[in-house]
Amino acid sequence: MTKMKVLALAIAALAWTGLPHDAHAACAFANGATTGTMNFALPALTQSLNPSDTGPRLLTSVTVPAATLASAMGISSTVAVWKGCTGNLVWTPLLPAIAGNSPNYSGYMTTGIDNLYLYMYAGSQTTGNFGAFVTPGTEGSSWSRALSTIHASVPPWSIMGDMVLALYQTGPIRQGGIIPAGPLAELKVSDGLQVMNMTMSAVTVNVLACSITTPTVNVQMPSFYRSSFTAVGNTTPATDFKIGANCDSGVIPTITFSGQGSGTATDTFAINSGSGAASGVGIQLLYGGTPVNQNEAVVMNTTTATGVTEFPFSARYIQTASDVTSGNADATITFTLQYK
Repeated sequence: MTKMKVLALAIAALAWTGLPHDAHAACAFANGATTGTMNFALPALTQSLNPSDTGPRLLTSVTVPAATLASAMGISSTVAVWKGCTGNLVWTPLLPAIAGNSPNYSGYMTTGIDNLYLYMYAGSQTTGNFGAFVTPGTEGSSWSRALSTIHASVPPWSIMGDMVLALYQTGPIRQGGIIPAGPLAELKVSDGLQVMNMTMSAVTVNVLACSITTPTVNVQMPSFYRSSFTAVGNTTPATDFKIGANCDSGVIPTITFSGQGSGTATDTFAINSGSGAASGVGIQLLYGGTPVNQNEAVVMNTTTATGVTEFPFSARYIQTASDVTSGNADATITFTLQYK
């Protein structure tokens, strides 16, 4: 009897150990999902070439909702994407990437245009299970995260969240161009599951330009008798002059005048001092009949056609002291053109 019992136990043990070892199912898609493909299409961009516009700033972005990403895989956004996977979720950039630190804690993918970069992120830094889910990582390579930290290893797209492609400026953009269409990034599970292939449409970057055509403007002011100045604040008739610039259509130019001030008045420039110089007067510049303040940008109208545009100004003398003496009343004033 004892022998039979031992034999029966041995057979049971043999039968158990002979079963396939299947403690963990193989990593596979769940709920009928298949590898998805999603294209990201950024809008065409018109960007200023203003050298003072150095960024950094987000220029534009496109968001693909989680439901759309799930649909590209043939599933609902509320069901698990995979099952039986134990590795890492890996998001790999397919464009050349460099280290960086974007507002979304990523590195950058290069575009072929200096100081203009792409990066991607999903979810947000404050909500959802992914947190800083980005590509490329700040070191300029793939981002990865253990599946066990994402919704118990079986997240639906509603947990993974929307995906965003961002175009980001890190410095002055001195030339335009086309960011070509093609592969952008891929999302996979390190167990060997290709989750999503991401591509992008071509993006045209049109750079606006505006340059001065009259680097030096000599304003020939008429002579005035000292008797023309009878009280502080008196002004003479104004003399018109123009500043020329060659600008693209759609540019909003600004012109800023700088020079030596006269007393505390912000809208009056001092005349040059020295032997034979007049005293008791200053110079005002006017745009549209209104005095222009020193170091304050004057906004011009938006250009409506590409070509040379002339911006009209005028200059006049203003009495700044009760006692005016005769002499030369010249002034040197610098103007700076910027645009957006």
